[in-house]
Amino acid sequence: MKLIISTVFRGSKANEPDGYIYIVDVDKWEVIKEIAHHPNKDVNFSEVGGSRGLRGIIVYNDFVYITTATGVNKYCKESLSLIDSYNDKKIIHGSHEMCLFENHLWVSCACSDSVVKLDLDLNPISATHFDFKNNTCKVSPVVNWKHAAGKSHLNCVSCHNNRLVVAGINSGLFDFSGNLLQKSPGHSTHNFYEYNDFSLVIYTRNHYLLIYINKKKATMKKRRLRIIQSVPLDMSHQKNTNKYILHNWHRGLYRKDDLVYVGSSPARISEISLSKEKVLRVLKLSNDVGNAVHGLELFEV
Repeated sequence: MKLIISTVFRGSKANEPDGYIYIVDVDKWEVIKEIAHHPNKDVNFSEVGGSRGLRGIIVYNDFVYITTATGVNKYCKESLSLIDSYNDKKIIHGSHEMCLFENHLWVSCACSDSVVKLDLDLNPISATHFDFKNNTCKVSPVVNWKHAAGKSHLNCVSCHNNRLVVAGINSGLFDFSGNLLQKSPGHSTHNFYEYNDFSLVIYTRNHYLLIYINKKKATMKKRRLRIIQSVPLDMSHQKNTNKYILHNWHRGLYRKDDLVYVGSSPARISEISLSKEKVLRVLKLSNDVGNAVHGLELFEV
C-alpha cells in the first residue's frame, strides 16, 4: 500500500518551496518520492500559512487532484507531473479538504464557509454557502457567486452512504440541507469522517484521535487516542511571536481497516491501531516544524 501526502510549509519565503508532495510505501515504511511545490504569484508571504502549499487530495483513475489555497491542481498519477490547474480566489478562497462525490470534486473553503463543486476537468459549477448559526445553506451557480467572510472556518468535506457532509473548526457535522448531524467535539476540528462502525475526528491543536462509538445520537460516547510524539525539531521557520508554526499541528487522516494514519508537524505520519489503542510507528518526512502535513490519502493499494 502507498499513501500520498501533501504539506503546507508555514513561514516559507519566496525563494523556498511552500509545500511538498510525498509518496510513502507503507510496507517498507519509507518515502519513495518527494516533489517540491513552488509558490505562485498569489502567495502573500506576510501571512503564516495563508495561501501557501498543498492541501486536500483525491486520487481517481489516472489522475491526482490536490487543492491549493485558491484552486485545484490536476496531476498525472504515474509521473505526478502537473497537467492542468484552476485558480480563482474569487471562487475558491482558503481551500482545505476535498472529496469525490457523484463524479465531481467538492472543495471546502474555510475563508467563506462554502463548498465549491467542480467537474473532473476543473470547471467550476456551483458553490454552497453554509450558515451554521442558523442551520441553513444556499447553493449558487458560480456565475452569481460572491463569497462572504466565513465565521466557522469550514475546512472538512467528506461523503459516506451517498451523502455529503461538512464540518468547521467548531460547527459540528452538517449535511447539505443544513441539518446538524453530530455536535462539535471541540474547538479546532480539522478532519471529521464518518464510517459504518463509528466516526473519526482529529483536531489541529489537540493531540488526540477521537473515536465516536454511537452515531445514533448527536452527542456520542467517545474514546481518545493520544497521537502526540516526541521528534527532532528544526525551528528555523518559527519566530518567537508566531503562534501558528507549531510542533504537533495535526491534519490529514486516512483509515484502512484497523489502522489509521494521521499527519502532523513537523511533517510526519503516525500509524495508529484502533484495537490496540496506540501509535504503532511514526515516519518522519521533515525535521522543520514549519513543514506541516495537510492532505493524506490512499495512492495505491
